Amino acid sequence: MGDDLRLYITQLTSTGGPVMKDAGRAALNSGKVETYREFLNTGQYLSRSEDERVRATQLISVGGPEVKAAARIALEGPTDLLHNFIQTEQYKAQQKDELAATHVAQVAQRISEAARVAAAAQKSAAEANAAAATERAAAAEAGQYAQQARDSAAEADTHAKQAAQSAKEAESSAAAAAASARTARQAEGNAQRAAVRAVNSAADAQRSANWARSSADTAWGSANQARSAATAAGKDADAAEKARVDTLATVILKQREEEAQRRQVLDAWDQDYGPDERINSDDGGIWGWVPDWLKDGANTVANYGQAILTNSDVWLGGFESALGVVMMAGGAGGDIGGGAICLTGIGCLAGAPAIALSTGLIVGGAYTAADGVGRFNNGLGTALREAESTPTGKADEWLSQASRDKVPDSLKQYEARNRKGVGVRWNDRKGNGVRIDKVEASNSQEYQQVDHVVINSGGKVIGRDGKPITGSIREDAKNAHIPLEEWIK
Repeated sequence: MGDDLRLYITQLTSTGGPVMKDAGRAALNSGKVETYREFLNTGQYLSRSEDERVRATQLISVGGPEVKAAARIALEGPTDLLHNFIQTEQYKAQQKDELAATHVAQVAQRISEAARVAAAAQKSAAEANAAAATERAAAAEAGQYAQQARDSAAEADTHAKQAAQSAKEAESSAAAAAASARTARQAEGNAQRAAVRAVNSAADAQRSANWARSSADTAWGSANQARSAATAAGKDADAAEKARVDTLATVILKQREEEAQRRQVLDAWDQDYGPDERINSDDGGIWGWVPDWLKDGANTVANYGQAILTNSDVWLGGFESALGVVMMAGGAGGDIGGGAICLTGIGCLAGAPAIALSTGLIVGGAYTAADGVGRFNNGLGTALREAESTPTGKADEWLSQASRDKVPDSLKQYEARNRKGVGVRWNDRKGNGVRIDKVEASNSQEYQQVDHVVINSGGKVIGRDGKPITGSIREDAKNAHIPLEEWIK
């Protein structure tokens, strides 16, 4: 900053007047930035004004009428008027004076030329009179006329010289006027450029001031935030513990809501289809989804093993569950460490964030583990359904391929055999399913004495007319049990 100010002051002193030069040198010699700024803000203008008043006074002494008049007016006016006179108006006034001098010289030239012509005429007249007198033999009269002719010739020569001098003066004045005009135009251009630079400098200064003000506001806001953070640091440990408890409560509540929704769907299936329609039964704890015929023969066991080992969800679910357990263990360790740091009384600024981060790790681990268990359960259920759908040579192969093709594509991945009776079902556990039962000749109900189909969509049983039945499947059993041959058509 100081070097830039020194450079600007040096530029001003190189083009300024004596007072400006002295003041600029004094500021530079001080070596103080504050003195540089004081000179640039006020000192340069005071020095310039003094130099301009001296110059205007000099022009009154040596200038022409127009220059003198303009200089007197500028000296009597404000500093801006004086500066404008020195910068541009003096040259315009000087141009007017030189144009006037050119005009005067041109008039004088014309007068001198007219006088020369008159003198020549007088010479010619005197010569004629002398010749006439000679003819009359009047020697004295002839001599007189001859003298007059010589005087007129001398006068004509004098006027010719004056005319030539006037012409030179007119030419010189015209050239000076042209030079003054060029100087005036140049000075005016310089003044305009200086004004533009001044406006740009003012705009830059305003932008700098705005930026400085904005930076100051930002710094003040940051300071307030830092102060608030420091004040709240002592409360961070309590807040972190509360956040942990609230998060765990939210997770438990969410799990309970999801379990309630799952049971609601299963209860709806129980009401419409009976407990046999469930894909996964809650009876039997964690192994409730294993069918009763799982132990039937080595071929069935092989089908199940292959389906489980080739299902990606089983592997991914197991990995996510393990990862979630590791995350929760790491988070618990971080909570203990952060609490120990905070209990020192001076480490809450570091301990509280560590507790919050560790709590987040625990919550994230819980979500990951829960998601892994869900993925593992879904993958295992899918694998078992695939194993169930694998032909084994048992009675479920009575169903024709046309019947299987009639099942919507969105349900085909859920194919499984009925747990009671002979039949096949497709159930996505979201209220959508198809169940095909083989004829029961011994059943007293007419609609079950043929192969029949039960369709469920959006949690509602669909009747033969393609519309939801009225009431439950038991209340409108005949309409709910569609003959297989009728459904295939």
